[in-house]
Amino acid sequence: MRASGEFDMESVSGLVQALADARDEGATRVMLDLSGVTFGDSTFLNVLIRTHRSGELVLVGDSPRHLRKLFELTGTEHLFRHVRTS
Repeated sequence: MRASGEFDMESVSGLVQALADARDEGATRVMLDLSGVTFGDSTFLNVLIRTHRSGELVLVGDSPRHLRKLFELTGTEHLFRHVRTS
């Protein structure tokens, strides 16, 4: 999956639905590319944490600097498996 755009309390529902659909279709691992995310707040981070806890979440590609900083500031960078594509 590829996430792009801004994700906050008002706009995260589409991502939540896409992740739920993947689980409903039997996905045991979700590979999520965050390179196109221009903004993500604590609501977005909460969605990632819940997805991680309900199954395997792998972040692929290069996460934008602002998201790496969010993970660092919240102490969640170790929670997610990151795989670079290049």
